Amino acid sequence: MNETNANKTTLSIGSFLQAAIASSESLKLKINRRRNELILVDSATGYSAKLDIEMEIEDDPAEMANGDPPPSCPPSVEELFQELASQWRNETSHLSLAIKQVMHPAYQRIIGLGPVAVPLILRELQREPDHWFWALEAITGEKPATPGSSVAQAAQVWLQWGKERHYI
Repeated sequence: MNETNANKTTLSIGSFLQAAIASSESLKLKINRRRNELILVDSATGYSAKLDIEMEIEDDPAEMANGDPPPSCPPSVEELFQELASQWRNETSHLSLAIKQVMHPAYQRIIGLGPVAVPLILRELQREPDHWFWALEAITGEKPATPGSSVAQAAQVWLQWGKERHYI
């Protein structure tokens, strides 16, 4: 297996593990870059499992040397995201305060999906701008839109951010 294929395999395994643990409150995936290890930890039991890897893991899949886009999420995660997004829209559309919208349990579960939710949220922003910025900031740690931007302005800034990083 050449290095390019090995990178793709590792990202697929990482994406799979991340999606598999996204719904668990006690399982966490850690990456030890110095030792080239993936570590799966169950905080409820204290058990852990290590997977040694033979290549360096990139900080941002969108910036990989071979130009591959970030890993796509498994269909089950996409289906869960769509269900949660629909529930969030249906149950918060009447609320005028954004803070009440983003504190909704469905929205919080979307944040809990982690990085695999980023391309899904960005697609929602393309389809219909809405208050997805809190989730994007929580997941990515980025804040590309300036405070006080309108929803439409912030959506455009986030969409440009996503295009630059190959999420969309």
